[in-house]
Amino acid sequence: MRPLVITTLLFNDFELLDVFGPLEMFGLAKHLNDRYRLQFISQDGQAVKSSAGPVSHVELSFATPLETDILLVPGGLGTRSQVDNPELIKWLEQAGKKAKWLVSVCTGTALLARAGLLDGQRATTNKMAYQWVCEQGKHTEWVSKARWVQSNQVWTSSGVSAGTDMALAILTAIEGEAFAKKVANYAEYQWNPNPNHDPFAELYGLN
Repeated sequence: MRPLVITTLLFNDFELLDVFGPLEMFGLAKHLNDRYRLQFISQDGQAVKSSAGPVSHVELSFATPLETDILLVPGGLGTRSQVDNPELIKWLEQAGKKAKWLVSVCTGTALLARAGLLDGQRATTNKMAYQWVCEQGKHTEWVSKARWVQSNQVWTSSGVSAGTDMALAILTAIEGEAFAKKVANYAEYQWNPNPNHDPFAELYGLN
């Protein structure tokens, strides 16, 4: 059985936990059954600096022919400028249509929306930035109270740490709940498996 390829898009000022929270879960899954392969892609294939400072090495560029099962798009401060990056949005529109699953964390949802990949889909996002993200997708059914949302092949999460809970939900869909619990326990992570448990919607007046 060939590995499931998970490609994460990196751009300047991405949010660290948006990327490495979900990838820790998929990485532990790889250790448990060797079914996953993780890789990074950026516009020019060069290393990318996160909003917190640390730089991540990247294997692929937009010029690289891409075959991936899961395309993961993080959020972070960089999404504010990347929504107006025509090369990134065009690449995302094309790559997103080829991926088996589209996954976004936090304000990464804004990039999917701007690329038209959320048209006709249900989606959620970071609650602090909720109104701004919603403006990027006029044809999306936005869900204000949700830890994460699955809509057909598209998975979107609320802010930052929610992406880790969503990653475990994706593993549940692929491998089953017992396997996802095993991954969470391996990480000593207290998983919130309820997609409707979203206290931050109330905090930001979105109920």
